[in-house]
Amino acid sequence: LDAAVFEGATGLGKTLAASPDTTQCVTARALQYATGLGSEAVSPWVEELDKQFAANGYGIRALFLKVATMPETWAVPNAPLDKNASHVTMARQRR
Repeated sequence: LDAAVFEGATGLGKTLAASPDTTQCVTARALQYATGLGSEAVSPWVEELDKQFAANGYGIRALFLKVATMPETWAVPNAPLDKNASHVTMARQRR
């Protein structure tokens, strides 16, 4: 879409609607937001989810429901524990 030429909001909408990159971007962003992962980490799921998004008529609610119910989006990663930790906190650490 970098080289796309359009005029006004209507032109932008038509340009975005004509590009398959748009729905893949929406799908990828939904997955990234839900999982907190980067684009490379969610890329294995994007193609199939984008097909389902299209099959559901590009309904954003259906996409969000599918993303929210995917085990990959709510699974807790198995991270190693810090054996030297002296306490546990739910507060974010300042860096």
